Amino acid sequence: MHAVYEHSNDVKEIAKAGLSAAIEFDDVCGNPIDLHMIDLKNKNTENNIERAEVITVS
Repeated sequence: MHAVYEHSNDVKEIAKAGLSAAIEFDDVCGNPIDLHMIDLKNKNTENNIERAEVITVS
């Protein structure tokens, strides 16, 4: 993640770089890397919806 962080503004790319390193060096981690998008609603404002990315590794 450190190697990609300074060269990318893409959160998905940065997170996937860290997960790929974990998969490479830790036999407990494995593919696939799944990316899920979810909408978050702010409790204080009805119209304020933010997009969040959830990345999981099987």
